[in-house]
Amino acid sequence: MSFPLLNCGDGGTDPSELIADTNFSIELAFINHGTPSQDSALIAAADRWMSIVQGDLGDVDFSSTPVAANTCGEGVQNPEVSGTVDDLRIFIDIRPLDGPAGTLGQAGFCQMRTSSHLPVLGFMSFDSDDLGPIEQSGDFGALALHEMGHVLGVGTLWPDSDTLLVNPSLPSSLSADTHFRGAAAIAAFNAAGGTAYTGGEKVPVENLL
Repeated sequence: MSFPLLNCGDGGTDPSELIADTNFSIELAFINHGTPSQDSALIAAADRWMSIVQGDLGDVDFSSTPVAANTCGEGVQNPEVSGTVDDLRIFIDIRPLDGPAGTLGQAGFCQMRTSSHLPVLGFMSFDSDDLGPIEQSGDFGALALHEMGHVLGVGTLWPDSDTLLVNPSLPSSLSADTHFRGAAAIAAFNAAGGTAYTGGEKVPVENLL
């Protein structure tokens, strides 16, 4: 089942201009909470991404063009969005989906800005029946960080990924030098402290699923 990908206006910020001394904001909107420790892991993941992403995007005002309820992710019962979003709102839905050992969940964005094509609304949906073992193994924090990256557009919003993503590894291949060679991505990686990176070509991309 697919869901609509809609566009909305913003202040016209160019992604290449986002390295600045301003703050990027991620708002987590819990539709269904997990355990306190699961919620804390998701909040920690948002804090981590906010410390990584440099720059501020223009607020998006949905007052004149509200986003309908239940349109952000398959099965996600998000409320109507009719106010202002700064910079990214992620709906969190932790509930039984298809039982243990089935679909763990899904994550992505459902609303993009028209000019910069960067996400403004997204979702993260997890099967509560599957999270117990992952949490007990200590891996849920890493999973939350990984999936939130997809909402931000990492791996899901890469134009020309057939030429810019080099050595994609599926299935997992630790020996592959998987990297993204977009010029703006390399510049941002260097600006974030990656100038001296010698582990392979830039920008390194996770190749272990």
